[in-house]
Amino acid sequence: DRLKGRGAKIATFHMIAQTEKQCERRGRVYGEIEYDGTMIRVYDFATSEAQVHDFQQAGGGHGGGDDGLTRQFIRALEAAKRD
Repeated sequence: DRLKGRGAKIATFHMIAQTEKQCERRGRVYGEIEYDGTMIRVYDFATSEAQVHDFQQAGGGHGGGDDGLTRQFIRALEAAKRD
């Protein structure tokens, strides 16, 4: 028995492409949290102040996202092998 009693595992990888702003992610949550490919802005209603967190994208496809997704997918597979 190749699985040595661990039971069957199923792995799925799903990716969606072709957005209006190809490879540019942006969003807003109730006006309190906004983000795009370069920053995350958080507005605090209690203090009426906003904090902006800037970051740099990693190199490679999709701002490093391709490598990151692949790396996490492989880690998940490795973790499933140990279970």
